[in-house]
Amino acid sequence: MSTHASPRSAMSTLNIAGYGVACVASIVLVVASLGPWGIVQTPANSFTFNGTSGTDGKITLIAACVAGASLLLRAVWNSLWPLLTAMLAGALCALAGFVDLSRGQALFADDQLFASIGWGLWLLCIGSVALLLGLVLCVITQVRNSYWGIGAELRELARDPRELTYTIVSVLCAIATVILLVWAFSIRLPWE
Repeated sequence: MSTHASPRSAMSTLNIAGYGVACVASIVLVVASLGPWGIVQTPANSFTFNGTSGTDGKITLIAACVAGASLLLRAVWNSLWPLLTAMLAGALCALAGFVDLSRGQALFADDQLFASIGWGLWLLCIGSVALLLGLVLCVITQVRNSYWGIGAELRELARDPRELTYTIVSVLCAIATVILLVWAFSIRLPWE
């Protein structure tokens, strides 16, 4: 009598703790992108510069949504691709956050005004690091617990049309993230 092994669920090869951290971090990145990145004070009044007031915040908001969508896709599709796409989006958020944080006061005001970094920018940096750390745990666990390779992925695609749909969604998320990365560098180079 031959027994067939039941197929592994998408969550069985996933580091649940790392996945949970990554999911929460992607939500944190959305909140951070919408939050205040700087507070500018003049002798007469003060105003807040939100993340989405500038291009960088809009880029990080879209990248955070791509990371979240990739993580949702990974919950139903046992593949490494959504994790790598989310990692690319997290790296984009980290790049934008740390570059803007290092620019500091120059990002928000000229020399006559006092500017301070807002909690949104700090949260963006912390959230992007948490996202990347959670994803690293997921990737390590995924590779360790499953037979993964390009050949295995292609064989799986040939067997199940739903896998092809998941692959297309993952590729589209990766392409959107690369477009955001190119857009970010075309707007402002980090060393300027």
